[in-house]
Amino acid sequence: MALKIVHEIRLMKDDDMPFLERGMLDTNWQDIPEDQRILVKREDCDIAMLEDYQSCKNNEKLKFKMLVATDADDKLLGFISVGVSQLPTVKLPYGLILDFYVDEIERNKGIGQELLDYVLEYFHKQGYSHAGLYVSKMNEAALHLYRKNGFDIDRILMMKRL
Repeated sequence: MALKIVHEIRLMKDDDMPFLERGMLDTNWQDIPEDQRILVKREDCDIAMLEDYQSCKNNEKLKFKMLVATDADDKLLGFISVGVSQLPTVKLPYGLILDFYVDEIERNKGIGQELLDYVLEYFHKQGYSHAGLYVSKMNEAALHLYRKNGFDIDRILMMKRL
């Protein structure tokens, strides 16, 4: 499969962190359902998200990578973080998309598609037979992108407020 990549996609650099942090925190907060948001503080969720990021980054088994999309001037446009996991019961390894963000003013320009195409090709080259991710049911734009690219529901986490 020949990829059409218009923007540069590279591994993150340390000085990319403010952009990445903003994207991770914003997407995490937006993905929390309203009935859960009213029970938590944004600051606590932000701290937990950054702790999760560090945990993923330091987990050698996960094989964590953070990739960024930039323009010709190295302006950050979006990012995608990936790792590896295993399908339950069958223990089949698969490429896992952990976090995915495109800057609000850069959306609907194909950047998300480029990032997704890039990591799917990366997973394929690594020998994985599947790619997976978790997505909030409220994130309609992401759901559309994933469905358009052949992702189907495999397992569902159902919640009930008590």
